[in-house]
Amino acid sequence: MEVYPLDGDVEATSLPPPDFIKMDAEGYEFDVRLGMQNVHRQHRPSLLVEVHGETEMRLLNLRKIVELLLAFNYDIREMHSGRRIATVSHIRRRGMSIAHRRAE
Repeated sequence: MEVYPLDGDVEATSLPPPDFIKMDAEGYEFDVRLGMQNVHRQHRPSLLVEVHGETEMRLLNLRKIVELLLAFNYDIREMHSGRRIATVSHIRRRGMSIAHRRAE
């Protein structure tokens, strides 16, 4: 299977950049995010990311996602409760969906 970063597709085509991205990448969420750093930085799409499980690998993946999006000044919330995630210490151990809204 070939994988292409979203940054490259947005730069190489005349398609408009996405303004909303929904993701359930089965443990590869952070890797996918790395392929769209320019999209985050330049176009700031709203996001919905689903991460499941209680493994240390899932927690590490989620921490890296949160750190990256906080660096891009995203407002991050737990989808079901609406609870704001302002630091990696706010991450819960169980699976969670996080909604990222463009910070205004």
